[in-house]
Amino acid sequence: MTEDGKPKSHYDGIEKIDDLTVLVHLNSPDPDLLLKLANPAFSIVSPNAFTSGDGGTGVYKFSSSDGSTFTLDPFAGYWDVSALARESISVPAP
Repeated sequence: MTEDGKPKSHYDGIEKIDDLTVLVHLNSPDPDLLLKLANPAFSIVSPNAFTSGDGGTGVYKFSSSDGSTFTLDPFAGYWDVSALARESISVPAP
């Protein structure tokens, strides 16, 4: 943490080497970098997939958020018809 209570970042920049290679610049060693990069939340997403709308394969789809809760609606395209959700749910926002 920094003196003002914000999370400290080791990240200092990124550089494209070629079409298949990037170089990550750090301002200090980060022994957990590979673990962080392997986290699915940080996976590379195709720009077309990102801008096409809905993503995922679960029984619910994101509907809305009021800042403190997320509303999830049944996803009619879910692969297992027998497990389809019948109503929307609200869950606390992290």
